[in-house]
Amino acid sequence: MYRTYYLSGKFNFYLDQHSNSDTAQYIDFFIGKLNYIRSNYDGAIFRFNRVINNYFVEKYKLKAYFSLAEVYEKTKNKAKAIEIYEYLKLYYPDTEQGKMAIKRLEHLYSF
Repeated sequence: MYRTYYLSGKFNFYLDQHSNSDTAQYIDFFIGKLNYIRSNYDGAIFRFNRVINNYFVEKYKLKAYFSLAEVYEKTKNKAKAIEIYEYLKLYYPDTEQGKMAIKRLEHLYSF
């Protein structure tokens, strides 16, 4: 089943067909988190970017932005992490992710 759907691209095709679904968006987000935990950072970046770019629903988009910045921070790509944190700070300062981004920026700028 893994080979049939996931590796073949059929799984992504299925998710793409449900771009109005917050459930499909959650699946991509969750797989991104799993990839992050497993230190598969390229896979995490791919999934978080899908959540940001492929769905019309907003439910997990801010979480995906913040998680993407965390991946960049973990992989020592400080410039990209700062870029995303600055975006969250500028456009979403009153959200949970915006507030956490401000704290991460304070930390990153202190080095």
